[in-house]
Amino acid sequence: PGSPQRALDIIPPFKEYYAWKEKCKNHVIEATKAANWLSEVVRRDVNQLFFATKGKVFVIMGPYDPLITFRSCFFEYTEEEKREILRLCEQGWSIARDFSKESEELK
Repeated sequence: PGSPQRALDIIPPFKEYYAWKEKCKNHVIEATKAANWLSEVVRRDVNQLFFATKGKVFVIMGPYDPLITFRSCFFEYTEEEKREILRLCEQGWSIARDFSKESEELK
């Protein structure tokens, strides 16, 4: 008694397609979160009017079955996610600095 959609999920080409679709959706969500964070920082540190008339970045996602509907979605990083991203970036910058020093020493 499974739905036709569930039946398609187990056929390998469709399984790969749905995995790819989910990966793309996750990239769109992350890009939207990043754009909203960037807008927030630019408004705070550079120009208070940056993207002020538009406000936040939304994405329209879909179609969703069975009615082929679309939804406006808003995504933002939580404060905890921002702290974790900054921590990881700092680690990356530290590794890059160390690599750069080692490269200079080899010359």
